[in-house]
Amino acid sequence: MRNTPAHVRKAFDRRRRDGPAPRRHQQQKAGVPQIRRGLAGFPRQRNQSTGMEQEMANESFDVNQLEYLKQMIGTWKGRGFSQIQLPEDGKTQASRDRLNAQNAYLKSTTPAHRSKFNTTQETLTFSAVDHPFSRIGSGDEQSPLFALRYLQDIVDPDPRLNDPLFKDHLHHEPGYWLYAPGAGSIRLPADLDGRTPNKTKPGFSMRNGHVVRQAMIPHGNALVAIGNIAGFTGAPDFSALSTQPSDPNNGANVPVSGDQLKLLDRYAVEVLETNSFPAEMTTAEKIELAGNPAKLLEHDLARLKLGGDTVVSTLQIHMVAASTGISNIPHLQRNANVQANRGTARFSATFFLESIQTKEGHQRLQLQYSQTLFLDFTGFSWPHHTVGTLIRQ
Repeated sequence: MRNTPAHVRKAFDRRRRDGPAPRRHQQQKAGVPQIRRGLAGFPRQRNQSTGMEQEMANESFDVNQLEYLKQMIGTWKGRGFSQIQLPEDGKTQASRDRLNAQNAYLKSTTPAHRSKFNTTQETLTFSAVDHPFSRIGSGDEQSPLFALRYLQDIVDPDPRLNDPLFKDHLHHEPGYWLYAPGAGSIRLPADLDGRTPNKTKPGFSMRNGHVVRQAMIPHGNALVAIGNIAGFTGAPDFSALSTQPSDPNNGANVPVSGDQLKLLDRYAVEVLETNSFPAEMTTAEKIELAGNPAKLLEHDLARLKLGGDTVVSTLQIHMVAASTGISNIPHLQRNANVQANRGTARFSATFFLESIQTKEGHQRLQLQYSQTLFLDFTGFSWPHHTVGTLIRQ
């Protein structure tokens, strides 16, 4: 082969080393994962339980070791809603104009802030890391961890709200979900089980194993949250998400009264053009959504039921931040510090993996979630809520 072109020799060597890739018409042997080569040269393995396929450098890795989390593998797309209260520093004329207009509408003043509401489009992708991870410890602590790699992208599709610099992007989050199999395999926050929702649902039971979410957000934050896994019959109930800011040192001292909050929600819907809400909602529904973003999840489930589909069962993953589970760069610490724990409030997120039977009798999955964190500015803690309803592609 001395005179053979280099690219042909390389192809020959690769074929001799790896053997021929299975052809599409070849039948898969019982119990053997379907393998074919991907764009990066790694084999592609089909998850037999989900039908999803991804590249695997390690052909021997079994995605079943992820247990409940293997159902998350794939790309999920859908819509959501984001509510956040941000500091308004009044240093520019535009900022002063916004504050003056808001106070004029309220006919009173509040700490300098502004509310931002966005109807969102989201893409959330999970893929299996094709090897386990060891843990430092002793005894049972030596059991391995298994991981999902994920990427979350959230945009506001309303062209009116596109920022000249950031365009439609609202959120970008890469990270990992770690699965720790077995009961009591990791140290959990003391109040995790007490905050677990839907405990009165029919058939509710805790599952063995726990989840650790490691997230990186390019605003200058990093997160570690720890969660439990549960299952129950039927659709979930969604806890109300209060937009009320609070004083972490004195719960009775609130910077914005309930009446002011209702006026601010109406102001956001009826007056401001810097917010977006679901187009199919009435004005009253939009105002209600501004005061409780979980209403979008209820709205989407109601539409599903109206279409003749039924949620048969739900796998619930509920997570809260560890006591020091959020880190911020110095700029955020000075201006809008994101806290893991603040008074009685803390970061939390709940994911609902819903098994749905369609009116035609088919089975499909839907992923809904609700997430809350708190930003500290003007001496108070201000909630930031994000919700979503996603379908696997």
